[in-house]
Amino acid sequence: VRTLQPANDFLQLVVIDEARTPDAPSGPPRGAVLLGGLVLAGIAGLFATQVAAALSRRAALSDELSRRLGVPVLGELPRIARRHRDSLTADAVAQDRAETVVLEALQRLRTGLEVASARHRPEALCVTSLRTGEGKSTIASLLAWSLASAGYPVRIADADLRLPTQHLRFHARLSPGLANVGHLPVEGLLQPTGLASLTVLTAGLAEGHPGDVLDFALPHLLADGAAHGVTTLIDTAPIQAVAETMRTALMVGFVVIVVDARTIRIEELERTVQQLRASDVVVLGLVVNRAARAKRRTTASDYYAYRRRTSGAHVAIPTSVASQATPIAPTKRSAASPSRPGTPDSRGAAVPPGAPGASTATVLPPTNRGGRAGGGARGV
Repeated sequence: VRTLQPANDFLQLVVIDEARTPDAPSGPPRGAVLLGGLVLAGIAGLFATQVAAALSRRAALSDELSRRLGVPVLGELPRIARRHRDSLTADAVAQDRAETVVLEALQRLRTGLEVASARHRPEALCVTSLRTGEGKSTIASLLAWSLASAGYPVRIADADLRLPTQHLRFHARLSPGLANVGHLPVEGLLQPTGLASLTVLTAGLAEGHPGDVLDFALPHLLADGAAHGVTTLIDTAPIQAVAETMRTALMVGFVVIVVDARTIRIEELERTVQQLRASDVVVLGLVVNRAARAKRRTTASDYYAYRRRTSGAHVAIPTSVASQATPIAPTKRSAASPSRPGTPDSRGAAVPPGAPGASTATVLPPTNRGGRAGGGARGV
């Protein structure tokens, strides 16, 4: 410092403290380090506990929903990677391009709906969700296709007049459609699909408020469906987003709610279910969409996948075959005792596999009960 100071006028160096040999050893404060480590460990443990609890709740979501809401979970559709989302379409199911787990999930969903409908036997039901983006339109189209593939006459009507999508899913024209029912006959507005027993009624172009349009059109649609013995699935707008969905549910009387397993809010869902029940609307059940897949496959899934690989068995009816199939009249089969392949029928003759009477399930058999909008009393 003394050497540099005279030669550098711009540099001012000052000795603050002289260097000296320490009298005692020095180091970090052990108490503070230990206390900080304990605090960090506590925070990490609390975070891990919350994560484990969240994962546990997600794994038992269906049980929790059934327990808290008193509503059955009709089925769960697994989470599909974004690059495979095109397999969640009616076309993919018809052409056997859907994943095995999706086909199995649809079979369980159809069976769950059949069981839940055994008491009420609705002629029409609404498929809705709490918010947008939960997959209710996808579930509605797949459920309609699954029901129709069993041979029963089914209609799917797009009552989401604000954001219609069923015309895209079934490659149909948007208009005329549901918005024109009452001004035009229903039969002239129905459009065919790949299944002879499934028709689609697209949304159409609403002139006026969607709620007023639906209030006028739905009674005509429900009455026509009851007269023809057809099960009508109505794809509605999210129930918390618009007002007309609650009125639609009141007219139809039966609702299936689709929930997203990733974003579900049970408290909101519970309030919605209570509101529907208070309005005398029957909540047939819930459909959990985008559910987490099990890490270990069951024996039944392994066997099912093996059969598909070796024998080429199809769960869904291919379009080329289904378009030529003759729908099974719902009055020909009993809901209590459907015929099965190889078992005697009512005349004592064996029913061969593949025969029209060899179905293994009865799906939503139509009854003579009039729809709520048609003035009939709801059957129990």
